[in-house]
Amino acid sequence: MWQVSDDFYIKLSIATQQPLIPGDWQFFTWTVEIQAPNKKDIQALTMAFRLPYFLVYQNKTATVESVKPSSVSTHTGQPVLQFTSLKKSENISLDMRLLVMRQDLVSSGSESTSAGHVDISYRRGSEECSQTYNTYRNVEILVYNPDCKNFGPLGIRKGGIKESQLSVSSQFQTHHYKAGNGPYLSGLHSLKEYWAPAAGLPSYDRRQYVQISAQGHPEAKAPIKSLQIRVSNDGYRWKDYSGTNVKFYVTTGAPEDVLLLTALLKMPLITRWLRISPRFSDGLIGFRFEVYGCSSEKPFFSFEDPPLGMESGQITDNQTSSSSYFDDYTTATKARLNLQELTGGMVRHNPMNIQSGLQWT
Repeated sequence: MWQVSDDFYIKLSIATQQPLIPGDWQFFTWTVEIQAPNKKDIQALTMAFRLPYFLVYQNKTATVESVKPSSVSTHTGQPVLQFTSLKKSENISLDMRLLVMRQDLVSSGSESTSAGHVDISYRRGSEECSQTYNTYRNVEILVYNPDCKNFGPLGIRKGGIKESQLSVSSQFQTHHYKAGNGPYLSGLHSLKEYWAPAAGLPSYDRRQYVQISAQGHPEAKAPIKSLQIRVSNDGYRWKDYSGTNVKFYVTTGAPEDVLLLTALLKMPLITRWLRISPRFSDGLIGFRFEVYGCSSEKPFFSFEDPPLGMESGQITDNQTSSSSYFDDYTTATKARLNLQELTGGMVRHNPMNIQSGLQWT
C-alpha cells in the first residue's frame, strides 16, 4: 500500500508467484483497492500496464463491489484502462491474460525475474478546478525458459493423456463422470473432476518433464501443502525426485479454488512413469493437476537408467550365456526378471565356485 495524497490510498495486489513459461498464456487477477474519504471527487482514473509481455484484458463478470473500465486501449500488448466513475465502488478487479514472450535475457534452462510497473493517474475535483496525481507500482514476474522445444501441457484436462495411461492408489467412486472420483480429466481449474492422492503417468513418447502444477479440492481454502515426486522406468522400482531438484511456488492473492502449487523441475528429466503424491493442508482430499513437458531432440538427463532388456526380451536368448548351469530349467535364459513360468531361474552348477556368473553380448 502506498499513499499518493493526504487522503487517497491505493493497494495493488497481483498473483506473481508462479513461474511463467515463454509462449504460454497465464491468467492474473489484478486488484486495486481504493480507500478515499472523498471518492466522489475522483473524476477519472487511468491504469497503464508497462510490462515486457503481451497483455490481453478479459472482460469477465465483475463482482458487486467492483467497477468495469469505461474504455480499454492496447498498443503492442500494453493495455491502458480508463475508469470514469468510482463513486459506487472501492475496488477494481481486473482479469488480465498475459502471454509470456521468449526473452533473450533469460538463458535456456534457467529462471529470471522481470520487472515492470503499472502507471496509475487520476483527476480529482470538478472539471473546472481539478488536479492530476500520478503514481505507479513496481511489478516483478518470474519467468522460466525451458531448455527444449515444443513445450506445453501434456493434456490431463483436455484429454491428451489417455484414460488407460492414468492410475491411482485409491478413489472414492468408480465412475470418472461423478464428482469425487477417478483420475480422468481431473485437470487444473476443473470444478467437478478431482482424484485421490497418488498417480502413475506413463509416457510412451520421449518427453522431458519440466513442470507440475497442482490444485486441491475445488472447495479447499488452502493450496496443496507439498508434492512428492517419484520416477520409474518399469512401474515397479521407484526413485525419489525431490530435494534440491525441485523448487516450489504458491500463488498469492487468488481465489481459494484456483490456488496453485507449482513444482519447477530444475533438471528436466525423462522417465516412463511419473508418480505424484500430494500432501494436503486441510481436510478436503482432492487433486487436480497438469504436467508440462517438451520434445527430446538431444542428449537428455535420465533420472533412472533404462533397463537393457533382460526382462523385456530385448536381450535375446542367443545373447545370454553362463559359466555353468544345473539343468535345462536353470540356464541363463531363465534368469529374466518376472519370468512368467512355473519353474526357472539361473542356478550355478557349483554354488561354491565364486567365479561362476552370467553374461550377455
